[in-house]
Amino acid sequence: MFIGDAKSLVAPELPEMGPRYPEWIFLSTRAYISDRVNAATVACSNTSDGHPIHVSLFAATPPAAGPKTPSLIRIANPDPCISNFANIGIVCCGADHFAVAALIRDYMTDMYMLSVFYSKTGVWETRLLPLEPSESLCHPAALCFFPSKVIPLEGSLLGWVDLWRGILLCNILSDNPKLHYIPMPKPMPGNEALKGEGDPTCYRGVIGCGDLIKVVEVDYEYNDTEVADTSSYIPEEWTLVTLTWRLDSREWKRGHEVNIGDITVSQDFYGHTDVLPRFCENGTPSLKKMPLGLPTLCEWNNMVYFMCKVNRKDCNGWVVAVDMNSNKLQAVSSFCGATLPGFLTAYYPSLFTKYLNNSGLEIELNAQTFDGLASTDTEDSSIDD
Repeated sequence: MFIGDAKSLVAPELPEMGPRYPEWIFLSTRAYISDRVNAATVACSNTSDGHPIHVSLFAATPPAAGPKTPSLIRIANPDPCISNFANIGIVCCGADHFAVAALIRDYMTDMYMLSVFYSKTGVWETRLLPLEPSESLCHPAALCFFPSKVIPLEGSLLGWVDLWRGILLCNILSDNPKLHYIPMPKPMPGNEALKGEGDPTCYRGVIGCGDLIKVVEVDYEYNDTEVADTSSYIPEEWTLVTLTWRLDSREWKRGHEVNIGDITVSQDFYGHTDVLPRFCENGTPSLKKMPLGLPTLCEWNNMVYFMCKVNRKDCNGWVVAVDMNSNKLQAVSSFCGATLPGFLTAYYPSLFTKYLNNSGLEIELNAQTFDGLASTDTEDSSIDD
């Protein structure tokens, strides 16, 4: 069922982008259904009913892609069928092949079914895996686990993440894969009562990079302010912390801790009111005026990205970047959330565009940025622990 403004279903106009695409982007979780086609790069396939389907990636100024023709591969569901696509991860298997992995709880055996699709063979292989006992999990069968995301780590290691309960690690290409458990850090004091309740993405985010896992959590200080319009969000005070876990460690290491009152504004925003006109004080954007949620990390810098929306029915909003090293509001970009109103996950950081700057086919991709929100951070290109 569609909820929200019908205008959000219309593909947005394409702004000017530049001659090259950035090393990473925020990729929308929803696609638009449109008759726009880039004949040079459109990927084609057929649905399970035999109907043709085309997929195009659009940008204002076309960068370039590899020399091979883009293609789509329709992958049949494994048995048992995957009902939650948040359970799926993908790893590279050399230059031309990949593996897709899904992890599903088997409540009959209290084990997990690891299903792996190999593009080289075109078939799924499924095996039952017990959850290995650990110091932090004495009774693996008692774990209630509901993953909302899969993170890539070193080699063919994937992590299935339940933002409240923990992370399940598995080397999916191993001849003898094992399932290991990492506990999530304890919730911040204001979030302890929320553990296991509601959508944790409103308060927590996680990324993986090599041998490092990084978590961000926001503790909101809710007030009892009464408003006439209950459909509008109220800006809240908050404190943010980051924590990291090395694969060879046994505990989370605390990183940044920032209160909203500690954050200043980059000089690039002074007098710049057109991006966030309703959230300004004396011509300068103020975080204290912004309803923020969904903290998102990116493995290529030390920013935390917040979603900003005014109304619960809004599909469109802003992405606000806060630099954890300098405690500054660093960048802002407007976005269209398609059919996703309120604070629902509308985008994920992606390295996909990194591979589009090689010589070859032209490709188009949609983006709208201010102050380099979707561009490469040349000064600090990896996450800190």
